Amino acid sequence: ALPTATSIEYQSLLANTAQQAKRYDLTISAYKQLTQLQPTKGKWWLGLAIAYDSDGQFTQARETYQQALAQGSLSQSAITFIQQRLGELGE
Repeated sequence: ALPTATSIEYQSLLANTAQQAKRYDLTISAYKQLTQLQPTKGKWWLGLAIAYDSDGQFTQARETYQQALAQGSLSQSAITFIQQRLGELGE
């Protein structure tokens, strides 16, 4: 893994592969890189939030779900999912 590579395609592939392998440390790292490369892309923030959530980092997950919502570029189903998760996480 090249966690600091600046290729969006590479980081996206790394994030997806790491998520499937349940390597949340790598997933989080890749999504953090993606949010730095494209900070207004809601799907990267959503991926990061899901990775935090899956890793049990619930405070970070809540904050990152809210950041994903703030981008305003998500589908209605993604927004509904985020709202459900925030409710379950106590937001």
